[in-house]
Amino acid sequence: MPSWRTPSAASDYEALCLSADQIESILKHLEPPQHAYYTAMWLTAFRKHTLEHLSWKDVDLESRTITISASQDKRRYARALPMPGRLVKLLESMNTVNRHRQHELISDSIFACY
Repeated sequence: MPSWRTPSAASDYEALCLSADQIESILKHLEPPQHAYYTAMWLTAFRKHTLEHLSWKDVDLESRTITISASQDKRRYARALPMPGRLVKLLESMNTVNRHRQHELISDSIFACY
């Protein structure tokens, strides 16, 4: 089993973080479904479980907010979060594609198959 060490200083934490340029470099090599999933993860900082259970009813593209239900929140309270423009554009494009594929969808979750 691998051993994990706890960072002991602020500089150790910096070594564990990727820069925005490094993240962009990784994202550009991903196929569209994975690109959308990891871009949303990066832009929201949502936990994997939260992102995987995010549904279209949680997203308001007009007001540019995502509502996290109390059951999805670590602290167990609901909250509405603003979306950056890049995430709004990404979700708008995904919503357009999903409306055309409505009969094929097996889940209301935006990222169910990622």
